Amino acid sequence: MFSKEVFEQWCWRLGLSDEAKAVIMQIRTSPPARHVQSGAGNVSGTYPSIKMGCAIQFESHRDELPFVYLMDHDPQVLEFYDQPYGQLKLKYRNQDDTRNVTATHTPDFFVLREDGGGWVECKMEEDLERLAKKMPFRYQRRPDGSWFCPPGEAYAAQFGLTYRLFSSSEIDWTSIENLRFLGDYLRGSPPPVLPDVALAIRTMVMSQPGIRLLNLITALHRGKADDIYQLILTHQLSVDLLAVRLTDYEHVQIFLDQDQAESYATLQPTATSLPRPSTLQLTIGAPIVLDGKAWTVFNPGATEVLLACQCDPDEKIRCTI
Repeated sequence: MFSKEVFEQWCWRLGLSDEAKAVIMQIRTSPPARHVQSGAGNVSGTYPSIKMGCAIQFESHRDELPFVYLMDHDPQVLEFYDQPYGQLKLKYRNQDDTRNVTATHTPDFFVLREDGGGWVECKMEEDLERLAKKMPFRYQRRPDGSWFCPPGEAYAAQFGLTYRLFSSSEIDWTSIENLRFLGDYLRGSPPPVLPDVALAIRTMVMSQPGIRLLNLITALHRGKADDIYQLILTHQLSVDLLAVRLTDYEHVQIFLDQDQAESYATLQPTATSLPRPSTLQLTIGAPIVLDGKAWTVFNPGATEVLLACQCDPDEKIRCTI
């Protein structure tokens, strides 16, 4: 969580007013406004947040719990609070557009991101469709299919904050299962990966970009599978959590970082030749994956490029563009 100094810097960087700072500070320093309960078709509970260092309430495992997983592992999210202190007053027209309505409302979460902060209300897609008919001036759908709440946005805007409707239709269950799987490895505060073990694993991945998780686990001389998962969680290894479930070991590809993954993907269609300069920047030091090995551009030319092996700079090859 933020220190007071870091919070002040965040507010200053975003140009938040004193009133907005007061609203956020009240939320950050207050307990949840209410205790959630299970209802018809919903199972409530608490999630031990890694990021927040405390238990976060959720009222439904079908929309709120997946949202909590996403917030806990999103690097752009700095803090998030369940059942935030204070009731919002939402003003809108009734169903028949004949009179004004004022409703008090406690959203499910308040989220502080690198680029802003605001309230979030989680809803099942089918519930939003039903509510949009009952309260058309409160729940509306955009042309792209996403949902928004005009009175919620108007309330938040007075503080320079945001209000978002999060629909269950936005959930990618592959990524949620992966985050749940990874989160299990941080329960009980396991010891950090030893530096030499982390270096050995990263060196193996550097020399074999896109190595399959099963092959990496099998090839380990030091360390274990848990170390790999911790390195993924701490962003020392990169995996596309949307592509495949981590339990599908033989199909999961491991990279050092996103840049290496993108370089690998760019070169995959042509195993024996380099892409044209229009799709790959052949600048000195640029990373390139060729025939399963990691290289860097050593000396680019008009028709040829000299590549140096990342593992052994003395090893070089010349390729025709």
